[in-house]
Amino acid sequence: MSLSRILWLAAAVLALLLALGYQQGLLNLANKSAPIERIACPDLQAGCQFQLNKQQFWVQSEQAIGGNQLFTVLLKGSAKQVLGSWQMQGMDMGPNQYRFIQEGSDRWRAKMALPMCTASRQDWLFVVTVDQQTVELALTIKNK
Repeated sequence: MSLSRILWLAAAVLALLLALGYQQGLLNLANKSAPIERIACPDLQAGCQFQLNKQQFWVQSEQAIGGNQLFTVLLKGSAKQVLGSWQMQGMDMGPNQYRFIQEGSDRWRAKMALPMCTASRQDWLFVVTVDQQTVELALTIKNK
């Protein structure tokens, strides 16, 4: 086999691998992920506003949040998919991702519970992902 034929074959294999990597999401040159914005949310029951992709969103809990109890979180804003999870900086809180259910064109609802924290910390991050764009709401929840 000639050298030029080997080079063409190598270029074709490389192009195929790059296309496959891009398709599988392993290589996305056009969309570098931006750092996740963290916003203070002093009282989730009173509600907090945030912006993602130049769109405004409002999130609030229907009741006071405490350990060992279910609570409902509402989100208002235009979206195709909304997810939420509870984290603490520097701690693994385990899997606790909640999918919001759409209740109208711009209203979403999810029932959830806080993960157990054995360190008795009160500094929580409510991680909200709207259409693959994420924001962290930093709040304090006192254990009851």
